[in-house]
Amino acid sequence: MTRAVVINEPPEIERLCTFQEYLDYVGEPDVRYELVRGKLLPMAASTHLHTNICKFLLYKFQRYFAAGNLDLVANALATGVLW
Repeated sequence: MTRAVVINEPPEIERLCTFQEYLDYVGEPDVRYELVRGKLLPMAASTHLHTNICKFLLYKFQRYFAAGNLDLVANALATGVLW
């Protein structure tokens, strides 16, 4: 009778990214990533509801800034880190 030998290998240590590495990261085209506790995670595509909420908030900010004659602008730009 033959016995199977099971070798327990140590778990692979996952390398965490810094914020600067996140900013410099070039991933797959058309895939956006977010940095969560040092891990790069692909972001899900926005839903119709998400888009409508963003439009609503943009409208509210624009109205608030205009009503208060504030020197601020709300733009419908892509989300993410802009430098």
